[in-house]
Amino acid sequence: MPESLSHQRRYALSWRTPLFLAGTAALVALSGPAMAQSTLSALPTGQNMSFGGASHPRTVQNTFHNPASLSASDRRGFWTGMGAFAVGYEFGPIDNLEDRVDRIADELDRDNLSLNDAEALKLELDELLVELGRDGYLKLDVGVQPPLMPLGVGLPVIGGEFAIGLSGSMSARVSILDAPIEVQSSGDDFELFTNSSAYVKGGIGATLSLGYSSTALFLDEGQLLVGGRLNYYTMELTKSVISLDDSDSDNLGDDLRDEVDDTRRRDTALGLDLGVIWDARTYRLGGTLRNLNEPTLRYPDIGTDCANRSSEVARTNCFTAAFFGDRISTSETHTMERQLQLEGAVFSENRNYSLSGSYDVNASRDLVGDAQQWATVTAAYSSHRWWMPGVRVGYRTNR
Repeated sequence: MPESLSHQRRYALSWRTPLFLAGTAALVALSGPAMAQSTLSALPTGQNMSFGGASHPRTVQNTFHNPASLSASDRRGFWTGMGAFAVGYEFGPIDNLEDRVDRIADELDRDNLSLNDAEALKLELDELLVELGRDGYLKLDVGVQPPLMPLGVGLPVIGGEFAIGLSGSMSARVSILDAPIEVQSSGDDFELFTNSSAYVKGGIGATLSLGYSSTALFLDEGQLLVGGRLNYYTMELTKSVISLDDSDSDNLGDDLRDEVDDTRRRDTALGLDLGVIWDARTYRLGGTLRNLNEPTLRYPDIGTDCANRSSEVARTNCFTAAFFGDRISTSETHTMERQLQLEGAVFSENRNYSLSGSYDVNASRDLVGDAQQWATVTAAYSSHRWWMPGVRVGYRTNR
C-alpha cells in the first residue's frame, strides 16, 4: 500500500505510554455519551451476576435472559425491578510487565547509547512487543438497568405475562498492534523506532425489549412455559488505530478522544429471543435461544480516504490503520451470533433454598470480538417475606 506507507510517520518508542495511558484515555473517551445491559455485553447486572442465566421464582431480573421466566416468577399482576449497575475490567496475562517496561525505559534514557547497547535493547524490545501484541490488552464492560426496569404486567383477558426492559451497555477493548524495532543512527547516537500502535474498539448504547410468556401445558407434575422477546438495539460503535507518537504523548488523551469522536458510527438492529421452561415444584429445566435472526451492527470503516481527514492526527491514524490492514479488518460488521443456553435448578419444598446452573452450548462473540461461552452455578436462599434479605453465592467461568 504505497500511499499508506508514504504517509506513515515513524516515531521514538515511549514505553510509559502505549498500554496503560492509551487504554485509560480511550476508555474515558468512550464513556463520554450518555447511556440509555444488553445482550451485546457479557457482563450481567444485579441478581444475574450470581444467578447467571438460571431462572429463579423470586426474581424478575431473569427476564433479561430466558423470556419464558416471566410466567415462572412468583410475582403476579403488576411488578417492577429495582434497576442494577455493574462494572468489569480485564487485563491481558503479561507477567512482570511494569518492571520490564521501567527497566527498559531507564536504558533508553541513557545518553550516548552505543550500537551494541541499541542492538541488545532492540532484541529485548522486539520480544516484549510480540508479547504485548499477543497478550497485551485492557478491556472494560459496563452494564446498567435504570430504576423500575424490567417492568411487567399480567393481563387476564389476553392471558400470559408481558414485560418491558430497558438496559444500557458499554464495551471497550484496547490492545497493541506490534511492529518490529528499527535502530537508527544520528552521528554517534542511536535511537530505537517502531510503528507499534494502539487498537481501540468498542461501543455504547441501549437495548429496548418487549417480552411475552404464557403457559403452554399444565399438568399435576408441573407446567410447560414458553416465551419470546423482541429486542431493539441502538448503538454507537467506534474503531480506531492510534499512532503512539512519543513527541505527542502529553496530548494522547485528547488525541484519543478526538479520534473516537471522528470514527463513531450509529447503527440499529432488531433481534429475537425464544425461551422454554419446564417448571415443577422442586426442580426446573429450561433453554433460551438468543439472537435467532442473528442481527448485525456495522462498525465505521477505517484506513480509507485518509487524505480528506479533518486533522493531521486523524490523517496519521488513518494511514496507520491502513498500514495494519493485513492484521485487522478495516471494514467490519458485528454479528450477534445465535446462541443456545441451557439452565436447570433444584429447590427445597418451600423454594427457599435452591441450587441452579446454566451453560452456553456454543460460543458467541461479544461486541469487541471476544468469545463468550459461560457456565454458572449458584446456591441461594430467599425468603417469602419481602423485607428479609436473600443470600446468593455464584461461580462463573468463560469456557
